[in-house]
Amino acid sequence: MKGVAEYKGNKTPMEQNKFTGPADLPAGVNALKNLRLDAKRLRVSRGLTQEALAERAGLEYKHYQKIESGSWPGVYLETVELLAEALGATMGALLDPPPPNSGPVANLPAGRRPKR
Repeated sequence: MKGVAEYKGNKTPMEQNKFTGPADLPAGVNALKNLRLDAKRLRVSRGLTQEALAERAGLEYKHYQKIESGSWPGVYLETVELLAEALGATMGALLDPPPPNSGPVANLPAGRRPKR
């Protein structure tokens, strides 16, 4: 993978919105994707809503929602640790690729409580 200084104008392909393939992705992108997928898979398997997990982890609901949806640009390791503890998992379980037989997570429910 290229170093940041090697990109035109010192911008990575992500910053330029120009991806030519996985080799252009910064290493952290895969870890963030894994976090998003694994957190959702584990949350749903434990019967938790996004709000319930956020509360257990001591996070704002909207913050967790953005992490899970992939719209949050980065996550502190402390946040990963809080999520891991709330899910009864390790940080590695959240940052490593999902197990091969874990199934797709795209169709899993977001888990928001219905309005009363």
